[in-house]
Amino acid sequence: MDNTVTASDVRHQFPKIVERVQRGESLVAISHSRPVFRIVPLDEASGPVDWLKRIHAAPSRRTPSLEEINEIVHRIRRGKRSTR
Repeated sequence: MDNTVTASDVRHQFPKIVERVQRGESLVAISHSRPVFRIVPLDEASGPVDWLKRIHAAPSRRTPSLEEINEIVHRIRRGKRSTR
């Protein structure tokens, strides 16, 4: 089972958290008594990820227009209001 730390601990004691994870410990950060995210050691066998190569290898995506972005934002806002 993962050990828990508060989100505040992660913020204020980051170097200590990094040391724990480097020793192989997995941690779950909680905020307001709810799990928010997990901090896990990277699998050293997979090696470092070359993000630039991955980005260049990915299929190119068309950049959305400002009108499309505006419509997406309005849809999100309408959806959030309707769930309250």
